[in-house]
Parts: sequence; C-alpha cells; structure tokens
Amino acid sequence: IAFRAELLISPAEQLMAIGQNGEDAFTDAIMLLEKSDATSQPHPMLVAANRRLADALTRQWKLAKAEQYWLRTQQLAVQAALSQHGNERLSRLCEDAVHAKLALAEYARYSGDLNTARFSCRDLIGGIHDTLLLLDTIEEDVSDDKQRLTEQLAAAMEILADCTLFVPTHFGQHSAANSRFFRNEAQTWYANAREITSDVKRKFVLQCKLALLEYSNGDLTEERHNEIWQEIKNDNSRLEASYLTSRRTMEYYDVIDIFFGQTSHSNINCIRNWLDEKRLNSNAFDRYVGERLDLQLFCINSLLKEIGQRDNELYRQDIERYLDPILLQHLVSEVKMRPFLMPFYDLAIMRLKDEDLPQTVLTIRAARAQLFGGTLPKVLTVFYFPLDSSEGFAIFLPLDRQQGKRFDLGFNRQDVIDAAVSQRELKLPDDLVTSINDAISQSSRIDISWDDSVCWTLSQGKNRLPMSTSWIFSSQLPKDILWGIVR
Repeated sequence: IAFRAELLISPAEQLMAIGQNGEDAFTDAIMLLEKSDATSQPHPMLVAANRRLADALTRQWKLAKAEQYWLRTQQLAVQAALSQHGNERLSRLCEDAVHAKLALAEYARYSGDLNTARFSCRDLIGGIHDTLLLLDTIEEDVSDDKQRLTEQLAAAMEILADCTLFVPTHFGQHSAANSRFFRNEAQTWYANAREITSDVKRKFVLQCKLALLEYSNGDLTEERHNEIWQEIKNDNSRLEASYLTSRRTMEYYDVIDIFFGQTSHSNINCIRNWLDEKRLNSNAFDRYVGERLDLQLFCINSLLKEIGQRDNELYRQDIERYLDPILLQHLVSEVKMRPFLMPFYDLAIMRLKDEDLPQTVLTIRAARAQLFGGTLPKVLTVFYFPLDSSEGFAIFLPLDRQQGKRFDLGFNRQDVIDAAVSQRELKLPDDLVTSINDAISQSSRIDISWDDSVCWTLSQGKNRLPMSTSWIFSSQLPKDILWGIVR
C-alpha cells in the first residue's frame, strides 16, 4: 500500500512544485491509505501524506485548503504518537504535530490575523519549554527529542517575531506605543532563537532579521549601522568558507547588502535592482516562497518610504512596477490573504487618485477579491475608504472608461461605522447619485462595489463595511433599487 501511495504522491508533489495541479493524485493516495487501515490506527504513511499535501498547497498560496490538511496532519500525528508511547503531553508535541502547528501559525500570519498567529506561537513556545523541562527529568536518552524540540522552539520564536518585522510600520494595527512594544519584543525573540538554535544557516538568517528590524525602527546611529554590516559580512564569509551558504542565506545577505552595505545615495537604485532581479516567479513554489514574498514587500515598503516625500511621479511608477504585479497576479489570488495584503493595496490605491481611474477600480476590486483577469465589465461605481482616517471617495466609471469621475465623499470609514451604529444616514454627492440613477434608468448593467469585509480578519471586524449593515444612503439610493447590483 505504501509503495502504491508513494507512486501517486511523488509525481504529484513534483507537479505542484512547478505550479501545476497534483492535488487529485495526492487525495487518491490519502484515500488509499485511509482504506488500508485494518485497525483503528492510521497507516504510518498517512501523516506524511497529509503533511506533504499541506506543504505543497501552502507553497501555491492555497491557504484555505492547506489549513484543512495541516489540521488533519496535527490530529493524525498526535493520535499516532499517543498510541506509540501513551504520553499525552509528548504526543501533542511530536515532530509532525509541532510542524503542523508552526505551519498554522504562519497561515494565520499570511491571513493577516496577527493576534491568532502570536497566540499560537506563544502557546507553542510555552508548551515546548515545559516539555523540555520534563525531558530533563527522564533518565533514558532523549537527546534527539530535546534537539528537535529546541529547533522547533527557535522556529516558533522566529515566526512570532516575523509578525512584527514584516508588517509595514506606518500601517500597524496597534498604537504607536504598542508598536514599539512589539518591535522590542520581536528583537528579544529573534535574539533568543539565534542563541538556542544549532543550525548555523538559521543563526545567520536570524541575525539578518535582527538587522532589518533595527533598520526599520529608523534610529540607527552610523556607528551601529557599520557595526551590523561588519558582523554580517564576517559571518557570511565564514559560511562561504565552510560551504554552508544556501539560497536562503544568500538572499538575506543580498538584502542586508542593500540596506547596510550601500551609501544612502545608491540605496534606492540597489533596491530597484534587487526587485528587478528577484521579482516573484509564477513557477517558483519552493519552501521559501513565503519568505521571498516577505522580503519583496519589505523592500518595496522601504523603497516607497525613501522616495515618498521626494518625488510623487517616481513613487507612482515604482508602485506600478513592483507592487502592482504582486497584488494583481495569481500567486496571491488567495482570498484569505486579503487582510495581510490590504496595507499594500491601500498604498497602490491611494497613489493613483485621479490619474488612472480604471486602474484604481481594478485594484480596489482585486483587494476585495471581486475581479480577476484584468477586465472591467458593466457600468461601475466603487466606494473606497483608506485605512487611515482620510476621507473616502467614490469612482463612477461608465462604459466609456474615459468619462469616469472621482467624487470626494467628505467622510471617512469611522464616520460610516458610527452612522451605521446610530442608524443615521450620511449624504452622498448629488452628482454621484444622479450618475448612478441615470445608469439604472437607462437599463445599463451596473455594478456597485461597497462591501470590504474580505479585507479584514474576524478580530478586525469593527473596521469592516459589510453591505448588509453599513449602507446608510437609502434616502438617496434605496436598497430595493440597488439590491442585487451592490456588493
């Protein structure tokens, strides 16, 4: 049975590694292994089959499907471990179960749910720490278990700190004080992980992440800047001398070189050159595809912060060149990623303003997972409220796309939320209402985009603008007329 299952899984895994569909063969193998159970115990290969499918789906950004298989992996792994040695605590922290928990924490992070990701990591850190203390009391040789748990403890600390490093500082979901707290905490977690891991490659990457965290804090002295660069150069040289470099270590070193090895004058061009060279490949689905996205977005965010106050035209061009392809390509078409990517969608949307209304509409609808393929059918009206306290706007886009118009609304997201709670109405611009009514009276196919619920996690629910509860313009545009064309 195991041989037949492997014959199905191996080629499927290779197909999914280049972005093709191998999921059906994987599920056939899993069904084969499930049916082979002669007892209540799962087939020994069943855990690995679910883990390998979950991993392949994660690399393809099919996060919702991957979550199901990670949960199944965790369940089966604990069940198998419990039947093997009967210790419930150790069973819950067996290798495959912890691997699944780490993956689920990453899933929560890439879904934009930082609260869940942080809670999961802290829970795992506490559980592993307690188990390591328990293992110290066992007389038999458990050195392999301790080494494995120590590395997984370092991984949990790293993911927890990643929840801070790879969130744009000017979009943070916390107050300024909390943001500083999380950044100080992230520095501690990275340092602790680096201290306990025996993997020299991970040590190097953690050192690079510590450097990027210090850089993004924006308070580096020149002396500290040079000190960090010298330390990382020396450590990279030692890796090269020992033939221990990897694609991961080299990519992090390249990014560190941009921010620490270059003069401020050449820094911007170096970021652009790196982004041109390393832009995400639609055929690349290796185990570090998530980290590659993190580094891309970190560099884009840093680039835009560098030039944002200097040159509006270059700012717009760089977003179109580097950010738009990430936001609009199929690699991140997974709906679950919308809250994670929403700060970057907001950047792209707000930079366009009146300059390219069809592109603005396309980006807003992509942010809401309402459109893929790059076309804009029908007469369109799109409402948008920035993530900060800025006032919202609406875009009316007729079939003749050149005649579109942008309307400033005069109220922001919080104003809408407050009005909905108190059941009072706000007023839309008269010209906008007239344009919409004219399109309806002419029997034009019209589509109104309002609901942005998909852009927020459950823990951010207070920020959502769902159509069912937040449409507060019924005296101007009654629901009975609009229902069915508003989403």
